[in-house]
Amino acid sequence: MPRRSALRLADPREKCRSRRSRRPEPPSPRRSPGSLPNAPLRSEIEASPLRHVQFVRRPRPMGTIDTVNNAPLWSPQDVAERFVDALGSGDYEIAEHLLAKNVVYRRTGGRPLRGRAAIVRHFRWHARTRVAMQAVLLASEQTGRAIAVTERVTALVYGPLRLQFQVRGVFEVDGGRIVAWRDDVDTAVVARAAARAVAGVFYAPARPTLPRAVI
Repeated sequence: MPRRSALRLADPREKCRSRRSRRPEPPSPRRSPGSLPNAPLRSEIEASPLRHVQFVRRPRPMGTIDTVNNAPLWSPQDVAERFVDALGSGDYEIAEHLLAKNVVYRRTGGRPLRGRAAIVRHFRWHARTRVAMQAVLLASEQTGRAIAVTERVTALVYGPLRLQFQVRGVFEVDGGRIVAWRDDVDTAVVARAAARAVAGVFYAPARPTLPRAVI
């Protein structure tokens, strides 16, 4: 009886299958804009007259530091203006973000506040009480490499009582954040504002109103 060979002949079909498996897969066809999941939104953007603005702009992380070049994106004047606007609108999260951790706040007739947490806690106190604080920026300028000076009108409102006076703020900015802040107020101006506030309680036309922001 003839002995069978120990060698097994390869099946030619297996060679074809292995050769096909080594072939690179063809690239998937590019989907058209209409087949994308956000096709309705894309069609609205394409139909908008401001489509060039919406496609060019990219979302950027919120902050005043360029994470690539490690350089401030805003000038000291920009930081001071944005900070005053945030206080006037009650957006304390933005205001907190613009303060350095060890910032020092000095004001006329009050003890200095040290640290971002203490300053934010002081201003959030107005949000928890019936005393509302409002502010309008009138003017600002940059007097040095890191110093910005602002002129604003601040109003403390408690029902019909409205105490409104002008404040000069000096901000020292380092790395896009405020490291020192000083508010200068004329005591004579505050005394006249207090008298007008009391008169406004009994006579509404004497009650002061906030001016329009010029910036």
